[in-house]
Amino acid sequence: MLTWFPPDAWLLFTAMQLRDNEPGISIIIPVHNGAATIERQLRAIANQISDWPWEVVVVDNRSTDGTKHVVESIGADLGLDIRVVDAGARKGINHARNRGVEDAYGTHLIFCDGDDEAEPGWLAAMQRAFAEGAELLGGSLRFVRNGKQISNYVYFGVMQEPFLPYAMGANMGFSRRVYDETGPFDESYYGGSDDLEFEWRAQIKTGVQVVDVPDAVMRYEQRLTPLETFKQRRAYERQNQQLVKDFAIHGMPVNSSFQKFRKAVNCRIRLAFGSKAANSQLVQISNADAVPDGLMFTIAQQLGRVAGFIDGRRIHGDSIRQAKREPVVAGQVREPELAFEG
Repeated sequence: MLTWFPPDAWLLFTAMQLRDNEPGISIIIPVHNGAATIERQLRAIANQISDWPWEVVVVDNRSTDGTKHVVESIGADLGLDIRVVDAGARKGINHARNRGVEDAYGTHLIFCDGDDEAEPGWLAAMQRAFAEGAELLGGSLRFVRNGKQISNYVYFGVMQEPFLPYAMGANMGFSRRVYDETGPFDESYYGGSDDLEFEWRAQIKTGVQVVDVPDAVMRYEQRLTPLETFKQRRAYERQNQQLVKDFAIHGMPVNSSFQKFRKAVNCRIRLAFGSKAANSQLVQISNADAVPDGLMFTIAQQLGRVAGFIDGRRIHGDSIRQAKREPVVAGQVREPELAFEG
């Protein structure tokens, strides 16, 4: 657990304050083999400012590269007390997220990744949104590769989908009330759509709306090679078919993957050449150092989507066809799985 307050805002903070339901934020960072990348994120978070007390919980999911010792060393260097929570019982980011929530003290929870970097003002913007009543929210993403910004665009925090909107798991937050009423992250989701499943279930069960926090910007690291990009997108789209299986009965269009694919192709081709995007979820900014994404990465992304779609329909096709025949229902959703092993 990492606890920090800026020098100009000394607040009396103890874990007991958060246990007593005083407003407070827990920043939860699931990590697997993050020894080489997590320092940048922790240093960026240490410089954040918030009117509420806050903590950082680093959740180690089966790291083999000494991540725990690296995090503790960074904490000592920064003069911070960092506790790394073990999530080695099961493989997967959703198991790590659930373990993080279990050990967190905050009334409000924010999730980010260990290989990204929070920009100045990120935490303050998220805290303001919580203070104004938001209970499910997402910040913006500035796409970078190896620290270099890709094109002159920033993604809004809330993605508009054919079914329900959602915030990217690399920069999202919600109240503990929403988590308690929704239930834990579904640990059968691994490699993609793990954030969507929880957020869609939360919207259906609690009626909460996703709030966009555009000023909470996260530098979102992309894969370094086209092959890594292909593998990532293949996993994303394969898991997206599990979403179709689980949410078709609630009105998710069975052909939503095709709509997403066409939208993504248009967006990524424009980004590849640095041209103006027609996607309303992108905001053009001024940055002379930004570079186009590159055609090979765009091709790798779309080939990965196609391969993942084929994989997903092979695995979940029968269930999707069955769900398509079922009447659409409202209000109740399946219970999340916590028995995923791997």
